Amino acid sequence: PAFADESANGVALVKINGARKFEANIVVQTEDISITNPQIPNAVPDQVLLVGDEYNLQDVKFTSHSNLTTGKDVLSAPQLDDLYYQLKEIYHAMTKAHHTDGETIYDIEFIVDRSGEILLKQARPLSSGRVPIQPDPDEGKPTFDYQLNNHQWNSLVFHLGAAQLT
Repeated sequence: PAFADESANGVALVKINGARKFEANIVVQTEDISITNPQIPNAVPDQVLLVGDEYNLQDVKFTSHSNLTTGKDVLSAPQLDDLYYQLKEIYHAMTKAHHTDGETIYDIEFIVDRSGEILLKQARPLSSGRVPIQPDPDEGKPTFDYQLNNHQWNSLVFHLGAAQLT
């Protein structure tokens, strides 16, 4: 569901690539317009690839631009940098919590609120089978399993505090 006062929403597929670099393929659209089932015919989102090392974002490559933002990128350069950092941190936390290796791709959904703050909605490993969850008991993070299209998915869900569901 959408959150109140979204200025953008998106999804990122994150992994460690063959060159051992952190890589995030991001699809993001303005407002609360769905990136998968847009209510506006022919809406095109921004799609951008972020690549970097453990410390810094090193490369930003746009493969498409939103046709709803009149020539502006959906996310600013500082927002892309912040998103890169957040995705990298959650990727490392997820691989630890799920006991997966660097080959696992994670699907991470996010929104940007009206103040410009990036909030992570949820994250899950992409897998055609069951990925065992063995969270660190000291971490105290909730985990959930659910069925989707005959696949078992596992996810860590993050509380967004002040964000309100609409």
